Amino acid sequence: MIPIGLQKTLEDRLRLLFADNLFPTPSGEAAPVTIHKQRLPEKTSEEDSPFPFIIVKMIEGSGQTEQVQPMSKIGLIVGTFDAFDTSGISSNDGYIDLVRIMNDIEEDLTNSPVIDGKYELELPLKWRINEEDTDPYFIGVLELDFATPNHTRTDVESLL
Repeated sequence: MIPIGLQKTLEDRLRLLFADNLFPTPSGEAAPVTIHKQRLPEKTSEEDSPFPFIIVKMIEGSGQTEQVQPMSKIGLIVGTFDAFDTSGISSNDGYIDLVRIMNDIEEDLTNSPVIDGKYELELPLKWRINEEDTDPYFIGVLELDFATPNHTRTDVESLL
């Protein structure tokens, strides 16, 4: 199925893009961004936190017509955590990490909009940051539209 292939390929690309970057976690350590398909994994304990993360979520799609290529809409949900100094005061930098991650994704996809030779990003992409005050957690979303490959009819082979 084409949207599943797009989701998997995009997940792999993001994993490579952020492989060497570390961000603050609620445990006070720095960790790489984890990439998840469709939703966050189940918590195994109360202290278990998914931050920082990116969720690659299939949102919707449209089939092809004679005039229109099929499309798939993917949402990238990004979550970061604000670091605290030794006195327990928030650095108020969590949103900066969030915007940096979203900007890195936008720049990477804009520079190379074709993924796996078959999925092409349609510009412009959209992004937004959660308006509610959820400090020390920050959430943002990138909305991506991809043109996906056309399906080939197989029921007309005998007519040719």
